[in-house]
Amino acid sequence: MTTGSLLGPQPLKWTYIYGLGDSPEAAAWHRDEWVQGLVDVDGVSRVVVHESRKAPQPDDVSRPLNDWAGLVEVHLDDLSVVTGPLAARARAEMGGRFTALRGIVSTVSEEYDLRRDVPAQQHPYATESITWKTVPPPAGEPGDTDDLWRYVYFFRYKDGVPWVEGEDWYLGHHTREGRQLPGLRRYVTWRRRRCDALTGEDAALFNGFARYTELCFETFEGWHDATHARGPNWRMPEAWPGGVWTDYQQLFIGTSPDLDVTG
Repeated sequence: MTTGSLLGPQPLKWTYIYGLGDSPEAAAWHRDEWVQGLVDVDGVSRVVVHESRKAPQPDDVSRPLNDWAGLVEVHLDDLSVVTGPLAARARAEMGGRFTALRGIVSTVSEEYDLRRDVPAQQHPYATESITWKTVPPPAGEPGDTDDLWRYVYFFRYKDGVPWVEGEDWYLGHHTREGRQLPGLRRYVTWRRRRCDALTGEDAALFNGFARYTELCFETFEGWHDATHARGPNWRMPEAWPGGVWTDYQQLFIGTSPDLDVTG
């Protein structure tokens, strides 16, 4: 089931991840000037800022966990807000205070709550077993806590991988395995909203990812144990043994936003 599929057009947001280097002045600029400037743009109703949570870097985690300064959700009245004033503002700061800036346009609500919804791509593979690195995890709901380690990752499909085939593997296999991770508290994914008015560098900057997904665990150790140390031997697609995704970016954030401003 797709969240909100029967409710008509859904509110939109631009979710971006950003780098600022190590300058305290740059972090203050982002919080006090840049974010407030976004809120003041006509057509922006809310800006939610999550600064990244510093994580250990285990030897068996090949991708860096601490490359990004944070994640920001910019709520929009419509797509023209991105293609007009937001694009102009971001281009003006690239190569300046921002050392990196990447994003994706999607609905505000997730496309799937993967602990509860079953995407159609999973139906043909519903009876297939999962191969675990050690013993299968114990059944039962994880414990409850007010604080979570929110692991968020972004990716796009490789050039040459048709969207349908990428989605078949990601939603049909990868998320079917992921929903069974022990200790998983939350598992949601957003799909890119098509925006033909974004072209060239703007398309890569504002809507360059295919999806972003969030998994929540009580602790960093719970995430690492479930996804790397003792988790599944993630199935790879037969037609694409090297994988269908690329440009994989990841970070951790906390449960509550560091800043939540309405226009």
